[in-house]
Amino acid sequence: LVVGDAAGTADEAMRVETLARERGDRRIAYEAGRPRAQGLGEIGRAAEALAVLESIDPPDDDARTLLGAQIAAHRPSEAAARAEQLAPALAKVRPTTARRARYTLALALQRAGRFPGAIAMLDPLLTELRSGRPTFLAGAVLQLRAHLALESGAIEECRRLLDRIEPFAAGSSWLGPLVAAQRIDARMAAGELGADLDVAVETLDARGR
Repeated sequence: LVVGDAAGTADEAMRVETLARERGDRRIAYEAGRPRAQGLGEIGRAAEALAVLESIDPPDDDARTLLGAQIAAHRPSEAAARAEQLAPALAKVRPTTARRARYTLALALQRAGRFPGAIAMLDPLLTELRSGRPTFLAGAVLQLRAHLALESGAIEECRRLLDRIEPFAAGSSWLGPLVAAQRIDARMAAGELGADLDVAVETLDARGR
């Protein structure tokens, strides 16, 4: 795949997917179809991305679960129904699959404005993360959960979650600036930012460089 080039990724993945389908290889077609859809989504071709996902024939239950979660992310209005539909599968698939699916479904529910459902989808992962090593997914889960806490008015909970993210954010080009921005949002929500706002923004700019 083409790193840093969403259009190139979509084109290369389509080539691989087409070959795999011609050969009847469902596994490779699935593995190529998902990044193809992601690449299309990143360049603003959401309808095509969804069509690609819905055309994939998943080779097993793990693939079917991840695919269902990814489709839910493209159809937020159906997020709650899809989350309910996939709930039994989350207890049966591999733990790594369940974690990825839960995070993707939580994103879909958050986009649909269903914060309690998104929180319920993520909370089982928070317990697992307490003893786990820092990973991209772990940082993403904590960041989304902190965002949901803030959106729900739980400012102190948001801050506690942001404190837990620090080991994951160190040296991260995407997570560090998000954490800094969320800390500013939490202070604003608590009415703590006044004359300090310029300093806070300067700190955010520094984290984003």
